[in-house]
Amino acid sequence: MMNFNPHVHSVVPEGVFLQTGEFVGLPDAPMHRAEELWRERVFALLLDEHKIDEATAGSMRTWPHSGFSVDFSVRIEAHDQAAMSRLVGYISHCPISLARMITRPLRARLCTGPRMPGAGHSLSPVNRPL
Repeated sequence: MMNFNPHVHSVVPEGVFLQTGEFVGLPDAPMHRAEELWRERVFALLLDEHKIDEATAGSMRTWPHSGFSVDFSVRIEAHDQAAMSRLVGYISHCPISLARMITRPLRARLCTGPRMPGAGHSLSPVNRPL
């Protein structure tokens, strides 16, 4: 069986690109803000889709370990093309085995699990970017 563990992988520069194409590093950027922004965007999506109510979101905001985290432990130095290639390869691989996916068109669901109808987990689609 598969445990439901929604997460996102991203390559995020520690700085900004100017209109000239020049990159300006921001080594002291407040990275803790990334976790707060991520949590609030997810809450907004779940609230808009009526998957949770405001009381639930408010309660989750008070949890010491709400399940939202941003990991900045993987760092790639400028010009390290081999490391960037490995990272991008890792984050772009398919998280679910395509051989184990079945669709149920009448229910608009994507299911994963053993190759048997009726088994596995059902995921409701959300067709909106965060």
